[in-house]
Amino acid sequence: MPPKNEECGHAGWPKARKRTQRARGREGKGTGMTLSQFQELIERIYVEKDRRRGLAGTYMWFAEETGELARALRSGSDAELRAEFADCLAWLTTLASIAGVDLEAASKAQYESGCPKCGGIPCRCPEIPGRGSEQCQGSDSM
Repeated sequence: MPPKNEECGHAGWPKARKRTQRARGREGKGTGMTLSQFQELIERIYVEKDRRRGLAGTYMWFAEETGELARALRSGSDAELRAEFADCLAWLTTLASIAGVDLEAASKAQYESGCPKCGGIPCRCPEIPGRGSEQCQGSDSM
């Protein structure tokens, strides 16, 4: 088993990378798209194929992409990371579309006021040894 990385707490995972270009100040320059616009674009490109495949089949593709992202997080180049994050976002978006979920509205409802459990920005939920923050991105089941 790979040694535990003290910075992120997970065995074998590389240390957290430096902040993204977006976090360094690219936001607000008018070059991006909203989550709703991205969802509409993915629908225009893939919705017919994805509806024929169905929710379960599409979810299997999403799960495969998350595995590819995990591999890229462990040892991928920056280009591989960007591609795998984009692929995961696209498959998650198409799942939401065929399930009838507006991702932007759902995200806003869940996170606009901060952490869904404590309301904090940043989250102030207590840490659970070996699991990180108790908040689990809003899920009570984790």
